[in-house]
Amino acid sequence: MSRRWVRLNLAMLVVVALALAWMLNAPATEAQCGSSVSSCKNCHEVQGQDPVNDKGEWHTAHAFGDFCEFCHAGNVQAQDKAAAHQGLVDPFSDVKAGCQSCHPDDYMDRAQKYAAALGVELGAGGGGGAPPSGGGSAA
Repeated sequence: MSRRWVRLNLAMLVVVALALAWMLNAPATEAQCGSSVSSCKNCHEVQGQDPVNDKGEWHTAHAFGDFCEFCHAGNVQAQDKAAAHQGLVDPFSDVKAGCQSCHPDDYMDRAQKYAAALGVELGAGGGGGAPPSGGGSAA
């Protein structure tokens, strides 16, 4: 065999090996039912089980994202309803933890606006439909 033929075969072998390594290396991380969105979005919006994206000013304003866990907690990667709803919290129980990361300068004003619209007090829980930890239907 000529050197040229050996080099060509070696180059093709390297390309095939790199392609296989790339394809086998990184499996996709997916939520419930193969969706790339959280289990909250998948059940409530995609599957239509108690959709909330068009309910209330906050949900409407934040529907572009997948932010459920910031206010409601729970397990966004869970495969079933009970596990997904484990650890749910009242949305206004800790607005600093839920809102400050995206709205560092005005999180309290924003939270007060949404709480007033819902008729609840900040730090008192309630509003938005999420029950205290461990149960209920909204996530």
